[in-house]
Amino acid sequence: MAFFEKDWFMWQLRVFVDMAARLLLGKEFTPYLIQDEDHMTTADLLHQRLLTMLDEQDANGAEDLLFESVNPDDMAIYEVGLDFYNRLNEMDERELDRQDFSREEIRDGLSDLTAEYGGEGLFDQIQ
Repeated sequence: MAFFEKDWFMWQLRVFVDMAARLLLGKEFTPYLIQDEDHMTTADLLHQRLLTMLDEQDANGAEDLLFESVNPDDMAIYEVGLDFYNRLNEMDERELDRQDFSREEIRDGLSDLTAEYGGEGLFDQIQ
């Protein structure tokens, strides 16, 4: 993939994350933040674990954990997922390679996660 195509693809993924947040969460996308460290929610704990796994260069394991945690009744998990894929998308190609992850996997993961939360087909336009 040429530099311009990668940049275009990254931009499309960013736009999708924002669009999905607006449609399914009813708000603009912002990075996930833990609100109360003394009373952490399931989503907070998941977010914390995913960040640790990314630091350990285990994006594939983190993605598996995310999908094991999917609960369509808990939109905070979806919000954590959007944050996770957004962080992956912000990585440069070398970092993605170290994580053994690709932009196409980011797109596919976002699409699958969004479908789990009622947004099936929203991602069909991103090539």
